[in-house]
Amino acid sequence: MKINNEKIKKALFNSGTLAVEDFCGMDLSGYDKESIDKIMDEVIDQMPDDTLEEYYKIYVIDAEKE
Repeated sequence: MKINNEKIKKALFNSGTLAVEDFCGMDLSGYDKESIDKIMDEVIDQMPDDTLEEYYKIYVIDAEKE
C-alpha cells in the first residue's frame, strides 16, 4: 500500500490531539504545530510498514468512506 505521509498527518491532526499523541506515542502538550509535524515525520520514518498501514486505514481510508 502506498502511504501518503501528508495525507495521514492531516487526517490525524483533524482527528484531534489524542489521535496524534496515540500515533506518536507521547504527550505532545507544549509542542507547537511545526514541532509536532517534525515528530510525526520521524515516527512515520521509524514505524513498521504494517503498523503505519493500520493507522492509514483507520484515519484516511475509513474516514473517506464516511
